[in-house]
Amino acid sequence: MPASWAVYRRIKPWQRLGKPQPGPNVVPFLVKPVSVIGRLAAHESGAALSTIDDAKEKFDFASLGAISLFTLRAPTLGLVAFPGQTLIVSLTSEVCNGDFAVVQTPGRTYARRIGMDKADPSRIALESMPSTNARVPQTHFVPRSSATLNKIIGVLFDETMLARSQDEAIPALTSAILSQVTAAAIVAGDSAFPVAPDKGRVLLGRAPDISQLAGRILAFVTRQDIHSSEHFAYLKRLGKQMPGNSSVYYLENVGQSGEGEFVQFPDSGDMVAGISIVYDMWKVHGTIF
Repeated sequence: MPASWAVYRRIKPWQRLGKPQPGPNVVPFLVKPVSVIGRLAAHESGAALSTIDDAKEKFDFASLGAISLFTLRAPTLGLVAFPGQTLIVSLTSEVCNGDFAVVQTPGRTYARRIGMDKADPSRIALESMPSTNARVPQTHFVPRSSATLNKIIGVLFDETMLARSQDEAIPALTSAILSQVTAAAIVAGDSAFPVAPDKGRVLLGRAPDISQLAGRILAFVTRQDIHSSEHFAYLKRLGKQMPGNSSVYYLENVGQSGEGEFVQFPDSGDMVAGISIVYDMWKVHGTIF
C-alpha cells in the first residue's frame, strides 16, 4: 500500500473532503435500552434465547452516538436495505473504503457503497450493490471536495411510502418500527452477511401470527425433536408452507451464504419426524452493523 494511501485512510472525513456540504441534522433516539437476549449463531448449539426479564445485558441506542435517519428511495444497497426502509447514519464515524454511506452533494443525495479511487484521489466512486432490480444505477463518481459522507451503521425495516424526489435517500425525523423493538440479539457468524454481519446486533419484537410473516426475516430457536435439550438460534427468512402439511415451512437464507431448511411449528398440524421443531420465534425489525 502506498504511503500516501495509508495516510489517507487514517485521516478523518472532514479532513479528506475539504469544504463539505452541510451535514444532516442529529435525530434523537427516544427509545429505552432493550435487553440482549442471546446469540444467533447458525452453526452453534446452545441454550435457548433468554427472556427479556432474565437477560443480563442491555443495548442502549445512545451508544450509537450522534446519528441521523434517512429513508432509502433507490435500490442501490442490494440485500442490505430496500427502498422504504430507514437508514441509521452516524455523524461521527469515519467512512472507509467499502463502507456504506449517505453522500450529500450540491445537486443530489446518494446511498451507496464507497469506493476510494487510489488512481485519482480527487474523486470518490459511488457503487451500487448487486440487485435483481433493473433500475439499479451504475457506479457514479463525485468530486471529493464537494461531498459530505456519513457512514450507514444500521437499517430499520420500516415500510415508508416513498415521496417524490431525485435523491436516493431523504432525511427522516423518526422510525415507526422502533416502537415495536423490545429486545436485541448478537449475530455470530457470516451466514446472514451483508444484512446482519458478524458481531452486529439485530433488533427484535414479538412475532405476530405466522400468516402475516411470509418473506420476513425472523430469529428462530429450534430443537431437533421434542426430547432434545440442545437448541439452535439463527436468522432466516420465512418461506413457503410445505404442500399438504400446514405445520412445515421452508426457511430461506438471509445473506449470501448458508443454506435453507425445513422446520415445523408444533401447534400448526401433524408432526413430521426428522424435521426440526420451532421452540421460539422473534420478528427482526432492524440491524445494527
